[in-house]
Amino acid sequence: MKVGMDHQTKATPLDEEVKKYLIRDEHQGPSNEKRPYKIVYDDIVGRHMVAARDIKPGEIIFKESPITFGPTDATKPICLGCYKRIKSHGLTCDRCHFPMCSRQCQDIPEHAEYECQVFQERGFRVRSQEIKFDDETPIYGIVSVIRGLLLRKKHPEKWDLLWSHMSHHEKRKRSHYWRQKTNVIIDHVKAAMILEEKDVETLEIILGIFLVNTFEVSIEDRSVEVETAPEASIQALFGLASMPSHSCVANCTHDFSSRKSGYVMTMRSLTHINKGEDITHSYTEPFDPLLQRQALLQVGKFFSCQCPRCSDPTELGTYASALKCRKCGKGNVISSDVHEIEAKWVCENQDCPQEMGTIQIRNIYQAAKGQAESLDPSESNPSGATIPKFEAFIKKYANILHPNHVILTDRKYVLAKMYGRMTGYEAHQLTDEQFKRKRDLCREVLQVLDQIMPGRTRKRGMMMYELHLPLVMLANRALERGPNPGTDPKEIKKNLKDGLSYLRKGLEILSDEPAGTFEQKIVEGSKESLVQLEQWVTTVCTNLK
Repeated sequence: MKVGMDHQTKATPLDEEVKKYLIRDEHQGPSNEKRPYKIVYDDIVGRHMVAARDIKPGEIIFKESPITFGPTDATKPICLGCYKRIKSHGLTCDRCHFPMCSRQCQDIPEHAEYECQVFQERGFRVRSQEIKFDDETPIYGIVSVIRGLLLRKKHPEKWDLLWSHMSHHEKRKRSHYWRQKTNVIIDHVKAAMILEEKDVETLEIILGIFLVNTFEVSIEDRSVEVETAPEASIQALFGLASMPSHSCVANCTHDFSSRKSGYVMTMRSLTHINKGEDITHSYTEPFDPLLQRQALLQVGKFFSCQCPRCSDPTELGTYASALKCRKCGKGNVISSDVHEIEAKWVCENQDCPQEMGTIQIRNIYQAAKGQAESLDPSESNPSGATIPKFEAFIKKYANILHPNHVILTDRKYVLAKMYGRMTGYEAHQLTDEQFKRKRDLCREVLQVLDQIMPGRTRKRGMMMYELHLPLVMLANRALERGPNPGTDPKEIKKNLKDGLSYLRKGLEILSDEPAGTFEQKIVEGSKESLVQLEQWVTTVCTNLK
């Protein structure tokens, strides 16, 4: 992503500009010469971050508190103090009438001293009785932009950082879509606060800065396992974190601390990064297909991705966006030109004349995605779909999508975890065939993740953890049956060793996750099991001939 101050007329010397970012590093400190990164500049990508030395997988690159944070412009109702989801009419702020979850929350400074204060000056109150609590609420779209504007007077140093971000203001003005969305928010702001006409364009630029640069922060409870999209989230703007470039196969990832800790971002390396190599993170979801990723980046970030995954029509050999060719039954349907988003999709079998337009590709994806999401937990079905329904979905779309398509890979990922956990399918109840199914699902998912989400990614860690169970259980059951023509001592020992290896690797990766999360609970709860398995593998491999 190109980083720069496209709405400013005055440039700041690079050395001076870099200093104000380095002082934000809460992990390394402003004067640490051993920090693993440096900020550099070139005419093509502008300011960006590169490795100052070789970086090992799992290293912390930096930690940074947000410049500002608040609701997105497309969120369901949340408390403006603690950001918990609010699902029904109840308590509201005494002053502005925004829904709140407690009296304490209405007095939290981020709310009371920012938007709530200017609402009072204008005499504005939210009509909370008209809010629909099961749907996105546009009025929340004014909160973050007002907080951003108020930094100009309340925190000039934060305002300076905010204003230094790329806004793509001119491009947004030329877009009918963004003009329309911007005008709706500006009209709401004008109704809610006293606004000078000269500040209207400033607000438009802030909206552009937030669009291009903010990070989504999930407000879901991570102490329990959640794999579905959050019902509500907030956005946070950072300074230092705007320096790494984008890649759909990123070499770094980030997570956030709790609300109580101020949503501090921790950037951590996923893979080995060579000295001088770009430090990258991803603005897209790895389980989004090619057209969706490129559309998101072009519309929301104003650039086309040229990363290794997006530059290869097979997506690093995974065919993660490909369809099965139904004309010849042999080839896969892939983009004829990944650098042109509306290029035709063709069968890679040169003897096949199959061609499909991007509208067809998107329609197939949307239909499959809709059915896939219907399997997830919901208010009407909190436990989600059953294992047979997941299996039926995979069987149906295996005739349409490539086996490694991101939709199928995502459903396989969830299904692999269901075997051994769900009622009626708990580990002691699974048959050998069901354990083999779990094993194969884990392997199929890992084969894709190794390419599109390499290194110490959470999903890889979870799949490795899940894979150890069928390998160990199948080996133990073979031992229990004793010597017979179908039992191979070498295979038993291999399965046990592989199971132990996957457990170790999985726990090592999951140990990177924040304290209190579901993944950290797995790590803590598996310490004794790991020791026992190590002893068992040693015993079996020593005595089994």
